[in-house]
Amino acid sequence: MKDVFEVKNGILTFYGESFDDIVIPDGVCVIGGSVFCGCFEIQSVNIPDSVVIIDDFAFRKCSGLTHIRLPKNLKYIGREAFARCRNLIEITIPDSVLAIGDKAFCNCKNLQTVRCLGNPVIGKKAFFNTPFGLDKQREEMLWTNYLK
Repeated sequence: MKDVFEVKNGILTFYGESFDDIVIPDGVCVIGGSVFCGCFEIQSVNIPDSVVIIDDFAFRKCSGLTHIRLPKNLKYIGREAFARCRNLIEITIPDSVLAIGDKAFCNCKNLQTVRCLGNPVIGKKAFFNTPFGLDKQREEMLWTNYLK
């Protein structure tokens, strides 16, 4: 069975199936808000390098998500984009990312490793209630150490 995507002007606005592994079509520039929100079955997502924005709540509550590769041209990770993805273990944030929204990864209770290759602006509580980002002070220390 083929994934059902709706794309308008480069914006992924709808996903209509439920599979373990998702491959977002080439040419998508924006993953729209809440498109995958609550899709518990998703375990991995392959995002093409054409994507520059992952909008607010895009993958919120995708509790089955264990792996995601962020695209090399990504500029913005929206508010609560990956919040409550409780099985996400690690994430590498490409150096192209300029900003990470408020609570983007909050309550990712198994998020053990974050590799930040650039120097993005980090929103409030972006990593709140994760194994390493329990408070703002600790977050600032983490990013300072990664950027050295």
